Amino acid sequence: MERGKSLPDWVLDEPVLEPFEEFYISGFYALITERRGGVCIPHSEIVNFGERSGLNSAMLVVFTTIIWKLETAYNSWAKGEQDKHAAMNKPSPAARVKNKR
Repeated sequence: MERGKSLPDWVLDEPVLEPFEEFYISGFYALITERRGGVCIPHSEIVNFGERSGLNSAMLVVFTTIIWKLETAYNSWAKGEQDKHAAMNKPSPAARVKNKR
């Protein structure tokens, strides 16, 4: 964050998450590091995470679906950021994160 700049609205308007929502979000952030070569999170990693977290088979289906929907939304955002920054000829935040790995 640059000095003298105010926080963006999306930070200021961040919703308060319920505990079950926090589980999915934190699970997604943990699993996003399992990507290989910039492709999707492997299904086996999602299932392993869910099983280690104590989810039963019915909840594993729900967990997997939610993680995939979060990943789709994240990928859409990252693509938009890359396109926007490419138009301005600057590296995007998503590209900087990818390059740090």
